[in-house]
Amino acid sequence: SLTAQEVQEVQNSVIFKRTASWCGNCGTWGWSLFEGLLNEINQGGIMIAAHYSGDLTASAAKDITDHFGAFSQPRFYVNEIDQSVSSGNWQSKKEDIKGQVQAAFDNTAPVANIGMEAFYHEDIQEVELKTKVKFFQQASGNFRLGLYLIQNDVINFQSGQGSNAVHKKVMRESLVGTSFGQPLFEGTVNAQAEFDETFQFLIPDPNGNLNEIVAIIWDEAANGDYSIINASMVNEFGEPVVNNISEIPSNLADMTIMPTVSENSTNIEVTLSQDFKNVELEIFNVLGQSVLNLSNDNLTEGTHNFEVTKAKIGGAGQYFVRMKIGNQIKTKSLIFK
Repeated sequence: SLTAQEVQEVQNSVIFKRTASWCGNCGTWGWSLFEGLLNEINQGGIMIAAHYSGDLTASAAKDITDHFGAFSQPRFYVNEIDQSVSSGNWQSKKEDIKGQVQAAFDNTAPVANIGMEAFYHEDIQEVELKTKVKFFQQASGNFRLGLYLIQNDVINFQSGQGSNAVHKKVMRESLVGTSFGQPLFEGTVNAQAEFDETFQFLIPDPNGNLNEIVAIIWDEAANGDYSIINASMVNEFGEPVVNNISEIPSNLADMTIMPTVSENSTNIEVTLSQDFKNVELEIFNVLGQSVLNLSNDNLTEGTHNFEVTKAKIGGAGQYFVRMKIGNQIKTKSLIFK
């Protein structure tokens, strides 16, 4: 784990496993290889289980491994390089991958790296992530910063393991929209240049859900290929520092959801004590992804009703309704059965 104030001058490698819950090999020798790497790599390696198909599919996982040229599963990549692992060589490949990661960590002078510091605002169920990208060498390219939500101990079926398999390092989604991140810098960047940015994500109880955030600096080539410059990870979500984010007082603006547990539809009632500009009312899933935007308009004093259906929101599950007015936020839970 790094902090935004400390960007370590080390080269980390990302080990991707392209996998699927229905894949038998993914749950046998692929499972053993991934677990072995996870237990035996002590530094310099960031593990990601990229489910491109099946119960734990994430679009970012599919996009990234598809872009690497993957055509089957399980496939193992160190950064964007296919390791050509098979059922017959996975044990020797484990040692090879461990050696590559350690050699990069020990011997490679990094072009750049990322520091991160994460805070959890429990009252508004929001993660505040501070990032610092620092270049140690002059470099030219089209650099992008990707941020990905990774979750541990996900109980789900896995062919070869059974119905209650405990999945590690599952890529849930990109936290910044596109699978290969957002623009960071294009052109020639000087050594010692730094880029600071703060992000907010709706991620309920990140510590309890054993979440991690992985940051990757990508370089997009002119032909559309992506290569990994460096990566880092944060898995501790500390107490928030004092900032200007607070919960909306109920006497100023209130939100009622009836019913909070529903089969098909529910009503969200927003009561305002005065006219407000740019009242944002948005619904997020448990991964922190926006699934429905109900309002981004000026709303007058009084009561406003918004009907939400299970079909419109994307199906059964737990969701979070967030109302934002300026720098004040109120969040409530909603469940469709």
